Amino acid sequence: MRTDGSEVRDFLYADDCAEGLYAIYRNFDEIDSDAPLHLASHEFVSIGDIAKIVADELHATVIPGLRTDNVQKMVLNEPDSYMLQFWKPRTSLSQGIKSIIQEVRSNLE
Repeated sequence: MRTDGSEVRDFLYADDCAEGLYAIYRNFDEIDSDAPLHLASHEFVSIGDIAKIVADELHATVIPGLRTDNVQKMVLNEPDSYMLQFWKPRTSLSQGIKSIIQEVRSNLE
């Protein structure tokens, strides 16, 4: 890894994002036009935890770097929960990662 993995992010599976966009379309007349429409998992996960999920799935070893995140410097953009009344993500981070790995594997065969 390029960093020590301590930085956190809010990841959203692509299919959940597409469903969220469709929910905006489907509920357009009910949605407050001034409301923030954040499509997010609302779950912050460390890059180190993601690396562990990927490594477990690929039978690999995680080697953390020595540096800390120097891009976002641990500043988090907290997603607003307004959109959750119209849509909620259904795919866990672990499920999403495993699904992507399976898709790549099947495309390589």
